[in-house]
Amino acid sequence: MRYLAITAAALIICAGLALAAAGPSALWPFLTLVTLLLAAVTAALAAYLFLKAERMQGDIDRLAHTLDGALKELAAGNERNSLTLGSLTATIDRQIGGMLDRIDARPGASTEATDAPPANSCGDEAGRGADEVRPAAKPTVGTSLPAGWADRELELSLEPIVSVSQGAAAGFEVLAHLVLEDRSERIVRGLSSAIDQADLAAFELALVKAAMHASRRQLGAEGARLPLHVAVSAALLGNEAALEEVCGLLNLHSGLARGLIFSIPAELFTTKDKPVQHGIVRLAVSGAALAAEGWPAEENGLERLKLQGVRIVKLAADRLLDRERGRRKAVAGADLAELIARSGMTIVATDVATDEDAVALLDLGVDMMRGECFSPPRKLKPTVSGDPATLPAR
Repeated sequence: MRYLAITAAALIICAGLALAAAGPSALWPFLTLVTLLLAAVTAALAAYLFLKAERMQGDIDRLAHTLDGALKELAAGNERNSLTLGSLTATIDRQIGGMLDRIDARPGASTEATDAPPANSCGDEAGRGADEVRPAAKPTVGTSLPAGWADRELELSLEPIVSVSQGAAAGFEVLAHLVLEDRSERIVRGLSSAIDQADLAAFELALVKAAMHASRRQLGAEGARLPLHVAVSAALLGNEAALEEVCGLLNLHSGLARGLIFSIPAELFTTKDKPVQHGIVRLAVSGAALAAEGWPAEENGLERLKLQGVRIVKLAADRLLDRERGRRKAVAGADLAELIARSGMTIVATDVATDEDAVALLDLGVDMMRGECFSPPRKLKPTVSGDPATLPAR
């Protein structure tokens, strides 16, 4: 349109010059009228283009102002979130500071140390006492059980599960604190499924009973407010004797069901293994709270979880932030978080490593988290021997 107006103006000027050069003529009145009409049209077109350009400039200015405001608000929000997350760790430390008399703070029990050196390494190994326990490594999945583990009291480490909105811990993940044959310590989050199923069931039973004891005798009145999350697998759920003992303890001590949450792999809620299905049902009937670790692959997975009474879904931060999606058509993390929230279940984001990840999870509406970003696992002191109120060790 702009080029058409310029062309029309150029033609009018050329026509005027040609007429002036030709001298007076009978066509002059007609041509003068045409020229005036063309000039009027050109002026109207120029006014229209000017007004349109002004409106476009106004829209651009408003858009720039809106974007500037949004960016400032986002920066302020990120700063607020960073301050919140920065103070959250201190708050958690203060909260569990009141439990330090129950938490082993010995240097040898530190969970922030790196992996213990291999058996064939040199360094200060020669100067280490034969009975001195080496620092614990970061939580791992155990591939074997140390010899004689069943003859010793199973020690625990607790990793806080924090609620960002409350600015405090809302529960603890239970980990086993094992001393290996070489006197090094390992914090075990779970055992490999390659281990003999009977041994795996016995280990998980011991872990559950140790968590029950810790909830009742070491956390005391805080046990119901800060439930302990204990991971169990198909080995325990499918072992009738072990499950009978767990359900018997839950029925015997009514408060245990409020102080414990059983974390079960999500795929077991949709399994066709009858003993495992029966085990999950028995736990639920005994009043136990259930959490699903991961998200079932089946299309009706959500309905199955709700039907079996799952209250909590634990998902890795990388899954929620779409850094890992097992299947091509897997639900996006944001959609998955919204789906779980609408169903009434609570999401716990696991393995949150950085403040940036925590802020991104907050944007998804995820409030409950655990990981290196907040607090490492802390070892519980061994129970006092001879306490008549303790649960039986075996």
